[in-house]
Amino acid sequence: MIAGRPRPRFAEKCDGSRDDVVKRARDFIAHPDTSCQGMTARGHIILSITDSERHVWSPTLDLDVREEGDAVWVKGRFGPSPTVWTFFVAVYATCTFATIAGLVLASAQATIGGSVWGLWIALAGATAFGLAWAAALVGQTAGHDQIETLRAAAMKIAHNRVDASS
Repeated sequence: MIAGRPRPRFAEKCDGSRDDVVKRARDFIAHPDTSCQGMTARGHIILSITDSERHVWSPTLDLDVREEGDAVWVKGRFGPSPTVWTFFVAVYATCTFATIAGLVLASAQATIGGSVWGLWIALAGATAFGLAWAAALVGQTAGHDQIETLRAAAMKIAHNRVDASS
């Protein structure tokens, strides 16, 4: 995993057809001893950590099963749960807005010759953005073992190694 990358990728050439891969994913998810839970729909697979092991920083793996030429590929990205992802998008948007608003305010204040306290708002927005980015990296680091669990599950599905020891 590359440090600082917000959503690491997964890509693997598969054994079998697209339908075979999706069926293996369904079988893997349905197995009672599996390390993951998830769902499939029309060539799309979503894997996540089981409820008993899930934390705020637990990742999900969104996969697309694609036919490219005469090969079948499973490609996707690791990311936080949708609620965490939405929270961070909202935080980044708010911080960006505050930074830009602070710079616009400071520019207007400088133009009329007043005190340029709008720079403090811009600085606070930029600092909050940096703290949110750092929090995302901490969460990604905390979830690294679970990313590897999801990666191993996807490899089993891609290479027809779905068995009783899933």
